[in-house]
Order: sequence, then C-alpha cells, then structure tokens
Amino acid sequence: MIFEVVPWPQEDLATLNQFYVPSSTGAPVPLSNLVHIDTNWVVPLGVNHANQFPAVTLSFNLAENTAIGDAV
Repeated sequence: MIFEVVPWPQEDLATLNQFYVPSSTGAPVPLSNLVHIDTNWVVPLGVNHANQFPAVTLSFNLAENTAIGDAV
C-alpha cells in the first residue's frame, strides 16, 4: 500500500496516528501500530517515471568480449 500526502503531515512522525488501515475484521488500525520507523536511514526518495508509470534503469558491466545478448 502506498500513501501519498501533502507535505505538511510528512514533517512529524506522529501523523502516522492519524492514518488508519482496515484490519482483517474491518476495524480501523492506526498505521503507527503496523510500522517501525528508523530515522537513521531516512533519505530522499525519487521515483523515475516513463510517462505515467514508475520506471527503473538497470545497468551492469560485461566481461571483455561478451555480447550483451549472451548476458541477457
């Protein structure tokens, strides 16, 4: 599940208490009950797109005299 929110709630981790997801019984559960946040590893996130779809670029090195068709 991916949530996208306006910037102001992203400034405080306590806002996770304001987002709810349904449990298997349908009862709402605060998102903060389901996640563990380690702020030591927070880094900017960028998602590349090709038109409207998320996209990735994979790159690799080939051994000398190796054809890309053989690698694929």
